[in-house]
Amino acid sequence: MKNTLFTLLLVCVTLSSFSQSTEEKFQRAKIYYSDSQQLSQLESLGVAVDHGKHKKGYFIISDFSTSELTIARDNGFKFDIL
Repeated sequence: MKNTLFTLLLVCVTLSSFSQSTEEKFQRAKIYYSDSQQLSQLESLGVAVDHGKHKKGYFIISDFSTSELTIARDNGFKFDIL
């Protein structure tokens, strides 16, 4: 019984540590774009552009996940971490 309880506890602790290590990190960033087509492209790539501060035709400032920033960079968008 003690072995079963210990094994169950060990499994729970291990799963808990794995779930915490995959947590997405966010950073405030300014992503530059030059026209509405590029903004639509960012949106179609899965980058959240529906909130944040916009300067139309220039940039969007918001909190982006590291995966969103990677997508933006891989698709030729320039950005600054603020």
